[in-house]
Amino acid sequence: MTDHRHDTDRMTTVVIGSCPNGCQGFEMETEGPDSNVDAYIERLKETFGECSDCGADIGFLRQDEQSEVLD
Repeated sequence: MTDHRHDTDRMTTVVIGSCPNGCQGFEMETEGPDSNVDAYIERLKETFGECSDCGADIGFLRQDEQSEVLD
């Protein structure tokens, strides 16, 4: 068996970050191998770890979605 992935097997990861007090929030989308996505999420946490308005810790939610590309 090979590591070849069909376009219909691709996963898109949506990362949602928000302040528990509702001051700010964001949504980012990425795709790639799990190790790259995990590293991307860690960079987001380091960069946007706390709310710039109130200082509360930003909560993060990761949602993996299968993406289908039709030619």
